[in-house]
Amino acid sequence: MTLIPVLGGPDVELLYRAYAIAELEGVEREFNELLSNAVLRRRYDGPTTVLSILEQVGVDSASLDSRSAETKPLVQRYIALSDGYRISATPTIIVNGTHEINLRAINSADQLLAEIAKLLNS
Repeated sequence: MTLIPVLGGPDVELLYRAYAIAELEGVEREFNELLSNAVLRRRYDGPTTVLSILEQVGVDSASLDSRSAETKPLVQRYIALSDGYRISATPTIIVNGTHEINLRAINSADQLLAEIAKLLNS
């Protein structure tokens, strides 16, 4: 399975660059999990969260600027993949590879977390 970072919002450039650094360091899945948790639990507050998550996965957040030449091709690849696959959102979540959650049926982050917990325990 190919993990394609589909990111958006006002911090999209920072998110892509941070994900690229995480990928270069081999911690992109951990970065993605922490970022997803922050968003779902409404703890995402922009660049501060992104930089904190980089540090949590063992990446020096200061490297965002110093490694920009290294991350630029990756960021361009992410954008090309998203555009090529015409991905503009991720409308479902797969739990344990077998249970699909349609986010259109979810009305809140708490409801989503409860549904995921229920599926994990089933």
